[in-house]
Amino acid sequence: MADYDEHRLRSRESDLMTLGVTTAARFQNPQAVRHLRQGFYRRGLMMKESRFQINAIIAEAAGKNLDPYKTCDLNIHLNSYYIHIRGALDNLAWSLQYEFGLLPGVEEENVKGRSACSLFGQKFVTALRGVLPGTVTVLESKRVWEQELKTLRDPVAPRIPLYAIPGIATEQESHEIRHLHELASKAYQKGDLQAGNSYLHEAATIGQYIPAFLDSTPNGLRMKSIPEQMVSDFLNFAELCEALLKAASTSRA
Repeated sequence: MADYDEHRLRSRESDLMTLGVTTAARFQNPQAVRHLRQGFYRRGLMMKESRFQINAIIAEAAGKNLDPYKTCDLNIHLNSYYIHIRGALDNLAWSLQYEFGLLPGVEEENVKGRSACSLFGQKFVTALRGVLPGTVTVLESKRVWEQELKTLRDPVAPRIPLYAIPGIATEQESHEIRHLHELASKAYQKGDLQAGNSYLHEAATIGQYIPAFLDSTPNGLRMKSIPEQMVSDFLNFAELCEALLKAASTSRA
């Protein structure tokens, strides 16, 4: 997945957003159009920009540890990407709900309605089978992926954010880093800010950068490759959305 051609990936991102806009042009329900244009499309733009910024930070690092500011930027874009990929799926579900009236009485303003309108919800899938039957096979094939995505980043759950690491160190380097942190702490206690900052700066240069992030779970930390995870998730996301949008657009042609 990490070797997926960048040009092809960018083209597919753009094609998916175009498909969303052209589908919206065929939809009749204004609320369905709103979710595609103001939700799905805008999220797609933000996802594309976040991935671009993430790639730029990784390339600029060239194997050297990220400084705190770059680490912060990387984490902002990483978490934004996953929040919006989940949100885009919700926007697509609501668009289909409004356009085809899949679940009678389900509205955004109603709390129960918001929880009922789920792209992978059993009632939603059953209703979708009646209007866009060819899409259900694709939905079912992505169910495991959707659960993994939900576990990785559910924007409505009070979870710990994903953390893109600034670098990794060997055991020996880790001892050296801890020693420098201890020296920095002692310097700060004495009021020597310059020395403390100097020790921390030196510690930050030890080790090397790899494009990975940590996912904190109740069972411990999991390390994942940023490029591999993001490409894999986007391809699953794109395949699912393309199938749904094309079928919905064709039904309104």
